[in-house]
Amino acid sequence: MHANNTTTDAVEIMHRLFVKGDPEEIALLEKERVKLEIAQHIYDLRTSGGQTQEEFGELVGVSPQIIEDLEEWDYQGDSFAMLAHIEKALWRHVSALSFPINGVYPNVLLGTTITGFKLTLFRYHPDRKGTTCIPAPFANFGVEQKIDRQHILNELAPWQEALRLNRQELQMFALAGMNKWCHLNGGLRVNFSGDPEASIRAVDTHAQLIDAAAHYLHTGQWTALKQWRQNIGACEETRYLAQLEAALQSQTFAHFPDAEWVTRTLIRFAKVEYQGENYG
Repeated sequence: MHANNTTTDAVEIMHRLFVKGDPEEIALLEKERVKLEIAQHIYDLRTSGGQTQEEFGELVGVSPQIIEDLEEWDYQGDSFAMLAHIEKALWRHVSALSFPINGVYPNVLLGTTITGFKLTLFRYHPDRKGTTCIPAPFANFGVEQKIDRQHILNELAPWQEALRLNRQELQMFALAGMNKWCHLNGGLRVNFSGDPEASIRAVDTHAQLIDAAAHYLHTGQWTALKQWRQNIGACEETRYLAQLEAALQSQTFAHFPDAEWVTRTLIRFAKVEYQGENYG
């Protein structure tokens, strides 16, 4: 399967040129977009395990031609049904790592680390120094040096794109009516189960809080954090923090330093007591 950037751009260009708000055309284009996401997902599952189309087809119980058609965005059957079949087969036949995950919020952060742009997104982001090379963020609000704020922003930046891509994948599973799905990268595989819609809401919660943290680091203002607290509500905020803290205590992210770093960062930021609207 070729890189899909050109194809994705073509879909967007078609939308701008020909759809122009027509509900039926929008629905058809959305269907094609989801088929493209399924194609990329199946390709990633196969190649991450280093398997040929023949080997992968034998593993999941379908013909190599079906795998080829799916990956080439040319499958004429029900792509959702075939996606569900492949995921279920992988659950049965491929061993996966098991992590003591307690709650949907840490589950989503772990899944985002493994999928999205994969670990390379975090490892090679421009100007990134790495989570072990920057100060503990938000330890003393209002006194971070400018250079420290930029380092933290560089660490947060990849998460927004990874969360966005993870959300796309979860939407695909939700549309297929699935309650089990796979995350796999470079041979590292983790199985997840639950309600994809709940995970989508968790993705949005993380993304909005990261936005609020970036807004504070850029401006020194708490406006976005206040809005996040208002949106999530006191009860859900308590559950959010409890789940993330439990994941840290159980060392859920022991092998994923990027996920551990962002978890500690979000906890500290969410717990802040406002100390004025601007940097001191």
